[in-house]
Amino acid sequence: MNITHAAFGAPALDALRALVADAQRDDALAPVTVIVRDNIAGLMVRRALARGADGRTGIAALTTATLPRLAEFELARAGQTSVPATTAALTMSWRAELAHEPLSLAKVADHPSTVRALVRAHRDLRRVSDDALDLLAAQSALVADVVALHRRVLARLGADRRDEPALIAAATELGGDSAHLGRLIDFLPARRTPAEQRYVAQLTSAIRTRTP
Repeated sequence: MNITHAAFGAPALDALRALVADAQRDDALAPVTVIVRDNIAGLMVRRALARGADGRTGIAALTTATLPRLAEFELARAGQTSVPATTAALTMSWRAELAHEPLSLAKVADHPSTVRALVRAHRDLRRVSDDALDLLAAQSALVADVVALHRRVLARLGADRRDEPALIAAATELGGDSAHLGRLIDFLPARRTPAEQRYVAQLTSAIRTRTP
């Protein structure tokens, strides 16, 4: 992995433009994949690179994607498709579990803000390991009940519905050659979970990577 240091803003975009130009110096259609931290960053990158690089107008064969979307693309390429675990699906699952057995949340189970808060907590809990969940559950009875409900919601959603952590885990397990991605550029990466770090490591084991 090669790391290119640059300040945020225009310097980072200039560095990115230089990396893309280097990747396509001998072939304007050489594939380049840019990993971005979110969709807003992706839009910014596409707009910046639309101006071209290395004297050329526009850039072809460019893919920008967040890490979960890249995982989704790779799984689809391998013929593994799934139904996304949308906010609506999570909300319905949490409501169903609260209606079935709310544990210590019985008094607030019917309040709309309870479900909204639990859906947010669910997404945070999905970013930690099972061992970490066990440690959290040992902190208090309330936290233990939230963790228990969280696990019940996961079971209710089933393996056919994949949220972002599940997509990344499945794509990491998929492995395989990622050469079709071309030059992989990890643009201004944010702090990542261990699962996300493993996925990036798996990607970079097969292709050249740079991080501006």
